[in-house]
Amino acid sequence: MPELPSPVEPVTSTAPEPTRRPPNRGTVRAERLRLPGIVLGAGDRGRFELVPLPASEREAYAGTYAYTVRAPADAPSSDDSPSYLAQRASELFSTPAADPDDFVPTATWAFAAFRLDAPLPHLVLDARAGNGFFRSNLPSVPLKDQRLTLEGDFRKHFRLYAPIGYDTDARYVLTPDVMARLIDEAAGIDVEIVEDWILFYRRGAFRATGLADAFDRLAAIAADVRARCARYRDPRVPVNSRLILATDGPSKAVIADEGRRLEMALPLTGL
Repeated sequence: MPELPSPVEPVTSTAPEPTRRPPNRGTVRAERLRLPGIVLGAGDRGRFELVPLPASEREAYAGTYAYTVRAPADAPSSDDSPSYLAQRASELFSTPAADPDDFVPTATWAFAAFRLDAPLPHLVLDARAGNGFFRSNLPSVPLKDQRLTLEGDFRKHFRLYAPIGYDTDARYVLTPDVMARLIDEAAGIDVEIVEDWILFYRRGAFRATGLADAFDRLAAIAADVRARCARYRDPRVPVNSRLILATDGPSKAVIADEGRRLEMALPLTGL
C-alpha cells in the first residue's frame, strides 16, 4: 500500500500568483487552455468548444476537442512513412482523407476534465466498448508491458495501464467502489488520470455522445478519486524531497519521474 503522509513542515511558496482561469464556455484555442492527456494534447490546431458548467470551487471543463494531424507532403510511401500513417490514421478516425499527404481530417472528442487536489500516477483506462478489433481508438496508447489486470469484471470493460512498478498505487486509487462506479457509470468512456486531473473521453461531439447526460455521474467518480488524493504519497520520493505547498490552494505531493507519464506508442503498434 502506498505510504501514508509523514509529518513534513510546509514550505512557503514563492511562485507567482496563478493566472486567471480560461473561460469555461465558448471556443478556446488549445494553447490558451492547456490540459494534459493523450487526447487533449493530440494533433495540430487544437480547439476546445466548451460548454457552460455550474459554478464550482473545483476547476472543471467539458465540451468538444477537435484537431487535425499534419503529414509531410514529400514523404516516401513506405509502411512506416508519414503518408502511410496518415492514411491509417484516417481509417481510425472514420473520416475519408482528401489528401493523405497533406492533412488527416479533423478528429473530434467529447471530454470532461476535473481538477484533483493533488497529482497521482499516470493511469489510462482504455474502454473496450469504444475500440476496434484488436486496436484502441485513442490517438496513442501505452506500451502493453504497462497493462494491469484487476479483479472481477473490470477487465471486461477497461484495459488499465499504469507505469511499471505502480501496480499497488493503481489499486490504491482504483478501489473496488471506484471500479464498480466506473463500470456502472462510465462503461464505454475512456478515462485518464494524469498530473492533478481526471479526464473522461468519448469520440464525437459533446452533446451527441451522451457525455453531457453523464456529466454529473462523472463528477461523482472524480470526487471519489479526489478523496484518494488526500492520503496518497509516492513512496519512491524521499520524505525530505516531498513538496507541500502552503498556499491558498490544495496541498500537492510529488510523483516520482517514472510515475508521471506512461510510455506511449501509436495505436497500430501499442496493443
